[in-house]
Amino acid sequence: LLTSTLRSMEDENALLIKEHALLKATVSTITNDLSQSQRNGERQAAHQNELEQSLAAKEHDIKSLVAQREKLLASNAVLSSKVKSLEVDSRRKSLSAQVTESQYITERRDL
Repeated sequence: LLTSTLRSMEDENALLIKEHALLKATVSTITNDLSQSQRNGERQAAHQNELEQSLAAKEHDIKSLVAQREKLLASNAVLSSKVKSLEVDSRRKSLSAQVTESQYITERRDL
């Protein structure tokens, strides 16, 4: 009877040792999974941060380009006005030259 009880206790002890090893392996697996998950979360947070910084830089570039465009539009308006003014002056001078030439021809004919 004692031998049977001893054998039963040894079998139970062996089962408990196996169960302990399985539980230890499970804890190790869960710990590794949590660590991996945490590393993934940190990588995702870093990537998200990079994306946000890139987006902020692009928004800044867009604002800069819009401001530059506004300056160019204003500058183009001024230059366009100057061109029109020069064209008017050129036409005036051309007409004046034509009138002078016409008067010269008329005076020569009258002589």
